[in-house]
Amino acid sequence: ELTLSCRAQGTPTLYYQWFFNGEPFGDKTVNNTLRITNVTAQHGGRYCCKVVNSKNEVSTKEATITVKVLKPQFTRLPKPGIELPVGRMLLLPYDVIGEPPINIQWKKDGKIISGPNEFEFRIPEVRESDSGEYTCVISNRHGSVESRPTHFKVYTEMTT
Repeated sequence: ELTLSCRAQGTPTLYYQWFFNGEPFGDKTVNNTLRITNVTAQHGGRYCCKVVNSKNEVSTKEATITVKVLKPQFTRLPKPGIELPVGRMLLLPYDVIGEPPINIQWKKDGKIISGPNEFEFRIPEVRESDSGEYTCVISNRHGSVESRPTHFKVYTEMTT
């Protein structure tokens, strides 16, 4: 959870507007506290509070927040559905963040399979038996997370 507060005094009623990287973040409110639950790396940036009433407005200096991601997270996943003809190469790329070292494990149809200790899964020449549901499990000392599945189908090209 990320909690930021700004203080001001005045009359008539004060309204607070938070800004994130120069853009309004949320609505104007009479509450001087910004709370963000389930903080991710994307919440890192510059925050500022503008206080307004009918007589005046004032802004705080920007505060730069850096979010250190401990538990691993996926920042890019392959498409959820892929179809390729027999003999083509399958490449499932993943981008991850989190405190190193990050361990990786591959699954096909829910069962652990051998694969490279890299953040992409590759089959140089696919066969029909490679069809199935693939997932990637990443872990470190703070926890683990499994990707959403990628459904992969291999087909035989028809020639006429």
